[in-house]
Amino acid sequence: MRKFLDSLRFRIAIGLLLPLLATLSLFSYVQYTIQRSLLMQNLELLAENAGEIVEGSLQHAMLVHDFRSVQEIVDGIVGQQGVLDLILLDKQGQVVLSAGIEDSGTPMALSDPTCQACHQYDAASRNESVILTALQGTRVFRNVNSLENGAACQQCHDSRERTSGVLITDLSLADVDRQLAVLRRNSLLWSVGSLVVILLVVHVMMSQMVVSRLEQFVKAIARLGQGNLDERVTVGGSDEIGQLALSFNRMAEGLQEKEELEQRVEEQSTALDKAELALQNLRRLVSQGPAATLRVAHELRSPAASIYQTLDVLLQGYAGGDRKSQVSLLSLVRDRAQAMHAMVNDLLQLGAIREAEREREVVPVQLADVLWQVVPQMRIKATLKGVDLRLVVPDSLPSVGASEEHVMQLWSNLIDNAIKYTDPGGSVVVQVTVEDSWVVGTVEDTGIGIPSEERESVFEEFYRAKNARQVEPYGTGLGLSVVQRVVELYGGRLDLESEPGKGTRFTFAFPRLDEAAAGKAA
Repeated sequence: MRKFLDSLRFRIAIGLLLPLLATLSLFSYVQYTIQRSLLMQNLELLAENAGEIVEGSLQHAMLVHDFRSVQEIVDGIVGQQGVLDLILLDKQGQVVLSAGIEDSGTPMALSDPTCQACHQYDAASRNESVILTALQGTRVFRNVNSLENGAACQQCHDSRERTSGVLITDLSLADVDRQLAVLRRNSLLWSVGSLVVILLVVHVMMSQMVVSRLEQFVKAIARLGQGNLDERVTVGGSDEIGQLALSFNRMAEGLQEKEELEQRVEEQSTALDKAELALQNLRRLVSQGPAATLRVAHELRSPAASIYQTLDVLLQGYAGGDRKSQVSLLSLVRDRAQAMHAMVNDLLQLGAIREAEREREVVPVQLADVLWQVVPQMRIKATLKGVDLRLVVPDSLPSVGASEEHVMQLWSNLIDNAIKYTDPGGSVVVQVTVEDSWVVGTVEDTGIGIPSEERESVFEEFYRAKNARQVEPYGTGLGLSVVQRVVELYGGRLDLESEPGKGTRFTFAFPRLDEAAAGKAA
């Protein structure tokens, strides 16, 4: 309840209710006053008409000296149209005519309550009409008219006297009170109904245009405060609330971009730390003398320096609040870190194979089974680049004596190179067959090819063909060296066929492992 009383809906409702109540009350009062005035005017008109009839009858009676017709007219008027009584008084206050014949000749003293209704006021402020309550509790509208002496009256009355008496007309207010009661009731019902309808309409309009839209802000701000930076407000409109929604959404986008930037910087910093750790491990793997060590240091120094400088620019705030600049710098960090990561992986693979050359462990390996483990990741790369990757693998193949990990590196390096150096729309075909005592694997692409003068050099450590460097600036030149070492380690052979601009075909073969040898190797 307290929450509702403090809500904006309640305050708006109260703010609308009070002016509406005042307006409707004023309107009802004015309407009631006008209607009451009209009803009183009708009563005055009725009293005047009755007075004129009686006055006309008196003048006629004076001419014929017969007042019985006047009495009959008075009796006929009383009881009609709410007329309670007609009383004719002479100047001395004596009843001359009345609806009750027994009242005739009876004097009415000024002290009489019915006279005091008018005579309690002085003559200057006395009205012709007054409302009083009769002895029976009936509300009465009394109209008092003076009777002027006309020409016919001069026969009996002194010509110097202007008035000969007064005519009192008493009219019932029961019908007027009933009509006013109905008016009050209808006004109340109309006011309450109008108030309810207006409040409902205003409530719906305010809910749609203001309150419900502001409530969205309250909920959105609460969720934003809980860390949900994806929160947005969709209230619509071009008014002040719509403009507020746009500002809120821009603020939320700014906070989200800032958090994403900080997260990316943190991720790249973590990647750099891991790279540093990997460099320490590489020191023990590089065993080919100072030349190889110098080559590794040179290859790793460039991406490491680039990552360091870019992160420093971001952390120093030189990129400002421009999202495009920030994304561009972070993309550079990502690319160089990716190249560094690939280089470290290749070096680790090369180091692991060198270790295996000293202590070789041979187990039965199915080339096709290992290939199917590599294919999902390679297919994603091919799809992203728009290269068609196809496999031709028989259902049954003999095993070969090798290491599953090394065979996986062989397949990965050959297929990854084929996809990397094949343009979108090209194809890469991977095939496994059996030829005599050999199990043969082939990776053929429609890529850039290898120049004939560089075909022997591509198997050297850290060597990359010229056209390969143009397509992919970052690379280690160790992938094919690892492939050659794996093939030679397990007594296999490796062939290369290539034509620049048309494609390359690598073929490797391992001696098949017969069942007896397979059992011994296992």
